[in-house]
Amino acid sequence: MTLASLEARLIAATGPDREIDALLQRAFLTPNTVVHVGCAGETNAFTKSIDAIGALIRRSGWHWGVNSVGEAVVYETATRDVPRYVAHCPTPELALCLTYVRAMRAKGEAEIVSKRPCE
Repeated sequence: MTLASLEARLIAATGPDREIDALLQRAFLTPNTVVHVGCAGETNAFTKSIDAIGALIRRSGWHWGVNSVGEAVVYETATRDVPRYVAHCPTPELALCLTYVRAMRAKGEAEIVSKRPCE
C-alpha cells in the first residue's frame, strides 16, 4: 500500500481501525517494534491512542500538537516557521495519523503544506 492510499484510508476513517494501525506499523516501523502498550495490552493502537501516535511521531524526531477544536499539527522542528502539516478528523488520533502520513509523504519536498480536512 502506498502512503497516498493510506492517506485515503485515514480520510475515510471515522474511528479506531486496527487495519489502519497495521498499515501504519508496516509503513513506519519494523514488524516487531512496539512504541506504545495501552492499558488493555493493545500495542501500537495508533488510531485509538493519542499516546501511541504521539510516540510514533516523536520516534521520527517530529513534534505534534492537538488543539481544542480537533486540529492536529505535525512539524519537523521546535520552531514554527517551517512547513507544518495540519488536519481535522473525527478524532484527534485520526487527525494526528493523517497529518503524520502527509508529513512523511512530503518529506524531502520543499515547503509543502497540506491543510485538507478529512471531509
